[in-house]
Amino acid sequence: MNQLLSANIDKNRFSALLAGTEWEQAELIPTIVDTGLRQYFRLRLPNKTAYLMDMSLAGLESGLSAYIKVCEYLSSKGVRVPEIYFYDLETGYAVIEDLGSTSFGDCVREGQDKKELYRLATEVLIDIKNKTKNNDLNLVALEDSIPRMKLDFFPLDYIPAATKRASDQKNLEEFNAIFGQIQKDAAPCAKIMAHADYHLENLMWLEGSDPNYALIDFQDALWVQQPYDLLNLLEDARQTVPEDIKAEMKDLYCAGMSAEERQGFDDWYLILSMFFHCKAVGQFTKYYLERGLDAYICHIPRLQNYIKQNLKNPLMAPLREWLEDKQVSFDIPLDKLLDK
Repeated sequence: MNQLLSANIDKNRFSALLAGTEWEQAELIPTIVDTGLRQYFRLRLPNKTAYLMDMSLAGLESGLSAYIKVCEYLSSKGVRVPEIYFYDLETGYAVIEDLGSTSFGDCVREGQDKKELYRLATEVLIDIKNKTKNNDLNLVALEDSIPRMKLDFFPLDYIPAATKRASDQKNLEEFNAIFGQIQKDAAPCAKIMAHADYHLENLMWLEGSDPNYALIDFQDALWVQQPYDLLNLLEDARQTVPEDIKAEMKDLYCAGMSAEERQGFDDWYLILSMFFHCKAVGQFTKYYLERGLDAYICHIPRLQNYIKQNLKNPLMAPLREWLEDKQVSFDIPLDKLLDK
């Protein structure tokens, strides 16, 4: 969830959903707008609250049916998720449990032990890994997902911005061929269910509860190689995680793996790291140059540094050589990169 106030509150559009329920007379309070197309409003009665979730504009993104399917599945596996009170698939509206306003990210900012919070977040992933070894929900694979489509923003938007040359379809074709070959050359890695947007803001802190966390915004879940969520947690585009925490959490997650399994994990951690950061740097560049959205451009230097570090790995040699041939820089300052 993104810390932006909701707008255009019209309780009448939710009246059919709320009619006849205890929430019919509840106060509707603006809360947050998701970075996607979801909106959330807090319903408040004198003695309780809930969230009204509006997924009516989901479009190509995962909608309410996906949310319910994943939520019920995770709950059946013992993963703490919001309780769904009632919903309407036709409108895309639902009333769900209010888990409070304190995320793991808030806890870090308030000075709680960062390593312990990352440990708990990693232990949640280990629990999910151990309980979702079969694709029971027929989740989409990464190669067929919307995130994979957005990876195209790197060759089509970042590279032209970095080289000051026009967008070239040939770059897209060559990049995809090289990246695809790297994946084929990597050691095999088991696939599991991934949250697909796993970071500190999507884990809610439940003080005094057992368990003391809850997982939110899981509707985009994927069937993908094991490191996906852990990589997202440890290399979140919005913040830098200390190297000692990253190493300790990777070892914690991989405890008990054979040497072959760990090699596959490490190869795919690297591949998915390149996937995440190339996608994000392309996406942030595109959105700024085409729409003037500047909320995320401050994170581009962090992404560039991740990419530069990853390119030193021998597995990435074909991509490194191709980028050097194209004279693509990851040292280009923001003002030059985003110069229209």
